Amino acid sequence: FMDIVTGKTKPDEGYVIWGEKSVSLLDMNESQIAQAGIGRKFQKPTVFEEQTVRENITMALKNPRSPLDLLLNRAAADTEERVRAVSDDIGLTDALDQLSGALSHGQKQWLEIGML
Repeated sequence: FMDIVTGKTKPDEGYVIWGEKSVSLLDMNESQIAQAGIGRKFQKPTVFEEQTVRENITMALKNPRSPLDLLLNRAAADTEERVRAVSDDIGLTDALDQLSGALSHGQKQWLEIGML
């Protein structure tokens, strides 16, 4: 069922709708479904443990950066603000500069949810 909802598998018949507008998820690819706000979280956290919480969240942000920004490793102007908003939502603001590998299992779960 979750494979169908998240776009991993197409059903033989039937339909899946999302939200008040009755948007058909079957017409979307996995990336479009994720951008619509539907994600999947497995039990084993998959975070970059050698990176800080801030770095993990930053990597997961959808950043509209130019190729030059990427080459020079320049962040988008609002990156820090967006990182703070995510960290506030998941309760990890106090751990932003901590290595993700040092987080408890539950905190890693929240970090991964914030990265979706």
